[in-house]
Amino acid sequence: MPRAHIHVSSSFPGPTARSASFPASFPFRAFRSLQCLRAVVPRGLPEWLILLYTAGAYLALDGFFAIQRFHTIGLNVQGHFGLAEYLRQGVFILEYLVAILALYAATQVRPAGGVPLLLLLWLLVTVDLSAHAIYGRPAGIGNISALNASAGMLDAALQEYGHLIGVAGGKGAVLFVPLLMKSLVPRRSRAPFALLAIMILALAGMYGYILAQRGPPALIGFPKGFSYGFGSLAIQANDLLDHPRYRPARVMAADDIHDFRNVIVIVDESVERAHFEREFQGKGAAYVDFGLAYSGGNCSAASNYILRKAWWPRANSKHVDIVRTDSLFALARQRGYTTTYIDNQGVLDDPSTRNYITRDELADIDHVIGNKGPLYERDARAAKQILARAATGRNFIFINKNGAHFPYADYIPPASVSGDKVADYLAAIRHNSIDFLATLEHGLPADTIVFYTSDHGQNLTTRATHCNTGDEATAEEYRVPFLVLATDPAIQARLRQAAEIQHDRLTHLEFSESVREALGYRVDGVKSLYATAPIDTPFCGLYGSPKVFFGVRPACKALPVAEDAIRPSVSPAAPSH
Repeated sequence: MPRAHIHVSSSFPGPTARSASFPASFPFRAFRSLQCLRAVVPRGLPEWLILLYTAGAYLALDGFFAIQRFHTIGLNVQGHFGLAEYLRQGVFILEYLVAILALYAATQVRPAGGVPLLLLLWLLVTVDLSAHAIYGRPAGIGNISALNASAGMLDAALQEYGHLIGVAGGKGAVLFVPLLMKSLVPRRSRAPFALLAIMILALAGMYGYILAQRGPPALIGFPKGFSYGFGSLAIQANDLLDHPRYRPARVMAADDIHDFRNVIVIVDESVERAHFEREFQGKGAAYVDFGLAYSGGNCSAASNYILRKAWWPRANSKHVDIVRTDSLFALARQRGYTTTYIDNQGVLDDPSTRNYITRDELADIDHVIGNKGPLYERDARAAKQILARAATGRNFIFINKNGAHFPYADYIPPASVSGDKVADYLAAIRHNSIDFLATLEHGLPADTIVFYTSDHGQNLTTRATHCNTGDEATAEEYRVPFLVLATDPAIQARLRQAAEIQHDRLTHLEFSESVREALGYRVDGVKSLYATAPIDTPFCGLYGSPKVFFGVRPACKALPVAEDAIRPSVSPAAPSH
């Protein structure tokens, strides 16, 4: 078949021949669009004016934070400037100069290269500005790690912070729409893409050097968009190079092991201890309440990673010496349990972090139940699924509940929605947590033990309810419930005795060790809820990524330890035959 030719005259940009495989109107519309761009962006507009606009708009996106950051660079411990401080300020200026030139250069190269890059940077700048608005400061590596790990909750983030994200995208449009239009306007000559690539590589080199030499805090204020992009790449590179320290769990002595028929681990979502206690009072008498506990992390993915397969020695420090151990699923399978994972959150559908569930860990899960449908129906359905599975065979069941994640109105029946943030949060706890526990309480078979906690707490007074980092992280984000229920009366009595000793003293570290003991394993150096003396060792809750980042241990927030726990005269014994 002969190829159709299209001729474009200088006076009318329309097709003169038609192709059977191409819509006849397409060339006409495309060239007409370019004609419109010619009208909007005058061809004679001085390039220096476009560059000046790029610089001004880029710096103005976050209220000229770069200027504020510039003035904070420098004062050394002696209180005066030295040569190093002047060099750092010079590098900071160079970062922004190269970033602005890269944005301008993207309009000078061929659209096939410049337009995709500008669109990508628009997206990254929007995320950067949104994080800045939510956290009250630019996103650091810890924030970037937490945000990327929560990619599966994007819908919830859009509902909760949609206005802030929309404003951020709108601000980005002020910069990027004119640049995109400029990029699409036909011109006789184009700059080589290699020039743009060199600028981006130069920025990446500066980012990497600062990260390696001075650490993540020195990167606060790095040019917007580039900061989030390079930070995400650095996190991915670190994951590829990461070789976590590992300590295996060892089998307990036979006399110390109670052969439970069912071991059930319930990880709720965003349930803060004080709010839970208010709704739980007078209910669930069968559960042994260990009072206030602290989560290992203040963000879902990191916290679940710790609960399933990580620990560190408790200490009051700025960083944690995190150590990997065997996954709870692997230990349960080794003990002959049928392993079931109930995924009410769509964790395994997350294309990114999946709560750090690796392919090897997934291989140790015999059954996956992924509940779908309205969010407010899933937990009630899961309670019935747990009871049905526990009725037959030997089971290890681990569930990630829906609980009370924002937007809270989505987690309660529509008729219960009040529109008040706190009221809807409490309603979600009642509907998804209190009612769930009540359903389990009356239907469990013999020789079953249930462990209940939440992945992290919730701060209803801050813009970001959890996943904050540094000084912005609050104790409320770590405060979670810790309940245990055993159907064996003797073990239940020991649990109540243990709760008198360890009330308000436990963390997720002891929670996980208690689950391991129920499975017949121990990790040396980690205490469980059966510790014979009150645990008063300081605790530091992790924020950001749970991974060692290029040799830097995960950061953490020191949390207060209870001082008024009751000290009984008799110490509890660990469960045994």
